[in-house]
Amino acid sequence: MFCKECGNFMNDDAAFCNSCGTPVGQVANNFENMSVDSKKEDNVVRLTLKPTFVLGYQILRMIGNSLVWLFIIQLWIIDIIAAFSLMPALAWGIIALVFGIHLIKLFFEKAQYKKIEYRFLKTKVEYVDGFLNKEEKQLKYEHVREVTMSQNVLERMFGIGRIRLYTNASSAYNTGRNHNQTGKNGIDIHCIVNVKEQHKLVKEILDEIENQY
Repeated sequence: MFCKECGNFMNDDAAFCNSCGTPVGQVANNFENMSVDSKKEDNVVRLTLKPTFVLGYQILRMIGNSLVWLFIIQLWIIDIIAAFSLMPALAWGIIALVFGIHLIKLFFEKAQYKKIEYRFLKTKVEYVDGFLNKEEKQLKYEHVREVTMSQNVLERMFGIGRIRLYTNASSAYNTGRNHNQTGKNGIDIHCIVNVKEQHKLVKEILDEIENQY
Protein backbone atom coordinates (compact mmCIF):
# COMPACT_ATOMS: atom_id res chain seq x y z
CA MET A 1 0.00 0.00 0.00
CA PHE A 2 0.95 3.65 -0.33
CA CYS A 3 1.03 6.45 2.26
CA LYS A 4 -1.84 8.90 1.73
CA GLU A 5 0.39 11.79 2.81
CA CYS A 6 3.67 11.34 0.94
CA GLY A 7 2.93 8.45 -1.45
CA ASN A 8 5.69 6.23 -0.04
CA PHE A 9 5.26 2.47 -0.66
CA MET A 10 4.82 0.42 2.55
CA ASN A 11 4.12 -3.13 3.63
CA ASP A 12 0.44 -3.93 4.12
CA ASP A 13 0.97 -4.60 7.84
CA ALA A 14 2.82 -1.31 8.50
CA ALA A 15 1.47 0.88 11.31
CA PHE A 16 3.35 4.05 10.36
CA CYS A 17 4.89 5.39 7.17
CA ASN A 18 8.67 4.89 7.37
CA SER A 19 9.16 8.08 5.35
CA CYS A 20 6.90 10.74 6.96
CA GLY A 21 5.62 8.93 10.09
CA THR A 22 1.93 9.20 9.24
CA PRO A 23 -0.17 6.52 11.03
CA VAL A 24 -1.92 4.10 8.68
CA GLY A 25 -4.34 1.20 8.89
CA GLN A 26 -5.84 0.41 12.30
CA VAL A 27 -3.49 2.84 14.06
CA ALA A 28 -4.78 5.67 11.88
CA ASN A 29 -8.37 4.68 12.69
CA ASN A 30 -7.57 4.72 16.41
CA PHE A 31 -6.08 8.22 16.13
CA GLU A 32 -9.16 9.45 14.26
CA ASN A 33 -11.50 7.95 16.85
CA MET A 34 -9.53 9.59 19.67
CA SER A 35 -9.76 12.93 17.89
CA VAL A 36 -13.53 12.59 17.41
CA ASP A 37 -14.04 11.59 21.07
CA SER A 38 -11.94 14.55 22.20
CA LYS A 39 -14.03 16.96 20.13
CA LYS A 40 -17.27 15.50 21.49
CA GLU A 41 -15.98 15.80 25.06
CA ASP A 42 -14.97 19.42 24.49
CA ASN A 43 -18.54 20.28 23.48
CA VAL A 44 -19.85 19.33 26.93
CA VAL A 45 -20.54 22.48 28.99
CA ARG A 46 -19.27 22.03 32.57
CA LEU A 47 -20.23 25.49 33.84
CA THR A 48 -22.20 28.41 32.40
CA LEU A 49 -21.95 31.93 33.81
CA LYS A 50 -24.32 34.74 32.80
CA PRO A 51 -24.13 38.37 33.97
CA THR A 52 -27.16 39.54 35.93
CA PHE A 53 -28.73 42.90 35.14
CA VAL A 54 -29.27 44.48 38.58
CA LEU A 55 -31.34 47.61 38.04
CA GLY A 56 -30.26 49.48 41.19
CA TYR A 57 -26.59 48.86 40.49
CA GLN A 58 -26.92 49.97 36.87
CA ILE A 59 -28.85 53.13 37.82
CA LEU A 60 -26.19 54.18 40.32
CA ARG A 61 -23.50 53.54 37.70
CA MET A 62 -25.51 55.58 35.21
CA ILE A 63 -25.84 58.49 37.64
CA GLY A 64 -22.12 58.41 38.37
CA ASN A 65 -21.22 58.37 34.66
CA SER A 66 -23.73 61.15 33.94
CA LEU A 67 -22.26 63.38 36.65
CA VAL A 68 -18.77 62.87 35.22
CA TRP A 69 -20.00 63.84 31.75
CA LEU A 70 -21.84 66.89 33.11
CA PHE A 71 -18.71 68.03 34.91
CA ILE A 72 -16.65 67.70 31.73
CA ILE A 73 -19.28 69.51 29.63
CA GLN A 74 -19.66 72.38 32.05
CA LEU A 75 -15.90 72.91 32.03
CA TRP A 76 -16.05 73.31 28.25
CA ILE A 77 -19.05 75.58 27.83
CA ILE A 78 -19.85 77.32 31.13
CA ASP A 79 -18.26 80.58 29.96
CA ILE A 80 -20.28 80.55 26.71
CA ILE A 81 -23.53 79.82 28.56
CA ALA A 82 -22.91 82.63 31.04
CA ALA A 83 -22.06 85.08 28.25
CA PHE A 84 -25.45 84.60 26.57
CA SER A 85 -27.40 84.50 29.87
CA LEU A 86 -28.83 81.11 28.96
CA MET A 87 -27.67 79.27 32.06
CA PRO A 88 -31.00 77.93 33.46
CA ALA A 89 -32.67 76.69 30.27
CA LEU A 90 -29.56 75.40 28.54
CA ALA A 91 -28.19 73.82 31.70
CA TRP A 92 -31.38 71.81 32.24
CA GLY A 93 -31.38 70.87 28.56
CA ILE A 94 -27.84 69.54 28.80
CA ILE A 95 -28.69 67.58 31.97
CA ALA A 96 -31.73 66.03 30.28
CA LEU A 97 -29.67 65.14 27.19
CA VAL A 98 -26.88 63.46 29.18
CA PHE A 99 -29.29 61.43 31.32
CA GLY A 100 -31.38 60.57 28.25
CA ILE A 101 -28.34 59.16 26.45
CA HIS A 102 -27.44 57.04 29.47
CA LEU A 103 -31.03 55.79 29.83
CA ILE A 104 -30.98 54.60 26.21
CA LYS A 105 -27.64 52.92 26.85
CA LEU A 106 -29.15 51.28 29.95
CA PHE A 107 -32.01 49.85 27.87
CA PHE A 108 -29.62 48.31 25.33
CA GLU A 109 -27.37 46.90 28.06
CA LYS A 110 -30.36 45.12 29.63
CA ALA A 111 -31.18 43.49 26.30
CA GLN A 112 -27.53 42.57 25.76
CA TYR A 113 -27.19 40.86 29.15
CA LYS A 114 -29.77 38.25 28.10
CA LYS A 115 -27.54 37.17 25.19
CA ILE A 116 -24.19 36.98 26.99
CA GLU A 117 -22.85 33.62 28.15
CA TYR A 118 -19.51 32.37 29.41
CA ARG A 119 -19.30 28.59 28.81
CA PHE A 120 -16.61 26.53 30.50
CA LEU A 121 -15.95 23.39 28.44
CA LYS A 122 -13.37 20.62 28.82
CA THR A 123 -10.33 22.53 27.55
CA LYS A 124 -11.52 26.11 26.98
CA VAL A 125 -13.90 28.88 27.99
CA GLU A 126 -16.16 30.47 25.37
CA TYR A 127 -17.62 33.97 25.46
CA VAL A 128 -20.78 34.41 23.38
CA ASP A 129 -22.72 37.63 22.77
CA GLY A 130 -25.60 37.29 20.31
CA PHE A 131 -27.05 40.79 20.73
CA LEU A 132 -27.10 42.93 17.54
CA ASN A 133 -23.65 42.08 16.14
CA LYS A 134 -22.75 38.52 17.18
CA GLU A 135 -19.43 38.17 19.00
CA GLU A 136 -17.63 34.99 20.07
CA LYS A 137 -14.33 34.47 21.82
CA GLN A 138 -12.46 31.36 23.02
CA LEU A 139 -9.67 31.04 25.54
CA LYS A 140 -7.80 27.77 26.07
CA TYR A 141 -7.25 26.92 29.74
CA GLU A 142 -3.59 26.23 29.03
CA HIS A 143 -3.15 29.94 28.23
CA VAL A 144 -4.73 31.18 31.48
CA ARG A 145 -2.07 32.61 33.78
CA GLU A 146 -4.27 33.69 36.68
CA VAL A 147 -7.93 33.82 37.74
CA THR A 148 -9.14 36.46 40.21
CA MET A 149 -12.37 37.53 41.89
CA SER A 150 -13.14 41.13 42.84
CA GLN A 151 -15.99 43.21 44.29
CA ASN A 152 -15.94 46.97 44.66
CA VAL A 153 -18.11 48.73 47.25
CA LEU A 154 -21.04 49.17 44.87
CA GLU A 155 -20.89 45.55 43.72
CA ARG A 156 -20.88 44.30 47.32
CA MET A 157 -24.00 46.35 48.04
CA PHE A 158 -25.89 44.46 45.34
CA GLY A 159 -24.34 41.03 45.87
CA ILE A 160 -22.49 40.78 42.57
CA GLY A 161 -18.86 40.73 41.46
CA ARG A 162 -16.53 39.88 38.62
CA ILE A 163 -14.16 37.07 37.71
CA ARG A 164 -11.13 37.82 35.53
CA LEU A 165 -9.10 35.32 33.54
CA TYR A 166 -5.63 36.67 32.75
CA THR A 167 -3.21 35.40 30.12
CA ASN A 168 0.44 36.31 29.66
CA ALA A 169 -0.68 38.96 27.15
CA SER A 170 -3.28 40.58 29.44
CA SER A 171 -2.94 42.97 32.33
CA ALA A 172 -5.08 44.27 35.17
CA TYR A 173 -3.94 47.77 34.23
CA ASN A 174 -4.85 47.57 30.55
CA THR A 175 -8.59 47.02 30.42
CA GLY A 176 -10.42 46.88 27.10
CA ARG A 177 -13.53 48.97 26.52
CA ASN A 178 -15.83 45.95 26.28
CA HIS A 179 -17.14 44.13 29.36
CA ASN A 180 -15.73 40.80 28.22
CA GLN A 181 -12.18 41.97 27.65
CA THR A 182 -9.31 42.51 30.04
CA GLY A 183 -6.12 43.74 28.50
CA LYS A 184 -5.56 42.03 25.16
CA ASN A 185 -6.47 38.37 25.53
CA GLY A 186 -8.04 37.93 28.98
CA ILE A 187 -11.74 37.57 29.77
CA ASP A 188 -13.63 39.74 32.26
CA ILE A 189 -16.82 38.05 33.53
CA HIS A 190 -18.86 40.86 35.06
CA CYS A 191 -22.01 41.20 37.21
CA ILE A 192 -21.98 37.61 38.54
CA VAL A 193 -24.28 36.69 41.44
CA ASN A 194 -22.75 34.47 44.18
CA VAL A 195 -19.40 35.41 42.73
CA LYS A 196 -17.32 33.72 45.46
CA GLU A 197 -18.96 30.34 44.84
CA GLN A 198 -18.70 30.72 41.07
CA HIS A 199 -15.05 31.74 41.35
CA LYS A 200 -14.40 28.58 43.36
CA LEU A 201 -15.99 26.43 40.62
CA VAL A 202 -13.90 28.14 37.94
CA LYS A 203 -10.74 27.57 40.00
CA GLU A 204 -11.59 23.88 40.38
CA ILE A 205 -11.93 23.48 36.61
CA LEU A 206 -8.62 25.25 35.93
CA ASP A 207 -6.80 23.38 38.72
CA GLU A 208 -8.04 20.08 37.29
CA ILE A 209 -6.59 20.95 33.88
CA GLU A 210 -3.31 22.14 35.45
CA ASN A 211 -2.91 18.86 37.35
CA GLN A 212 -3.16 16.92 34.08
CA TYR A 213 0.11 18.43 32.84
